[in-house]
Amino acid sequence: NSKTSYIQRMLDTFQLQVLMLQETHGRLADLSERTRNNLQFKACGTFCTPCVDSNGALGGGGVITFYPKVWNDRFSCSEKTIIDGRVLALRVSDGNYAVQFLNVHLHPDWSGHELTGKLQRIQKYMADFPSDVFLFGGDFNFVYDHEGRLDLDTGSLKIKSSQEADKFTNMFP
Repeated sequence: NSKTSYIQRMLDTFQLQVLMLQETHGRLADLSERTRNNLQFKACGTFCTPCVDSNGALGGGGVITFYPKVWNDRFSCSEKTIIDGRVLALRVSDGNYAVQFLNVHLHPDWSGHELTGKLQRIQKYMADFPSDVFLFGGDFNFVYDHEGRLDLDTGSLKIKSSQEADKFTNMFP
């Protein structure tokens, strides 16, 4: 499988400690199966059932996080699904300090109200761990001020701001 080979090359070549991936349509589920026998890395993930959204697009999703199996011997590692197929937390603690890797895959068609609700769920989760350090990664599906996106129809770069970015920045300063 080319996806599995790519992930193994990423882990080996860059000697990554944590690799967070996001997938639409929930097709990433096969990776957790294929990496189960990997001697170096553990894979954890959460997937939501694909469904058709109001635009007729398939809207399932998944997030998967890889981390070294040896961490389980050295640290306390725990995984928590915050939102099925959309937000997964990996908490790594030595008993004194903890770091959490939040693997995020926000749906681009969520309304402002839906996005706010999902971000509030992340905030609520984070509030339970006030001394932890949180590292966000993933596909947020919105642009920040002065960030560009390539318009595939016209070939031009569009630079804009977004209400979603403002909302995220205000909620997670």
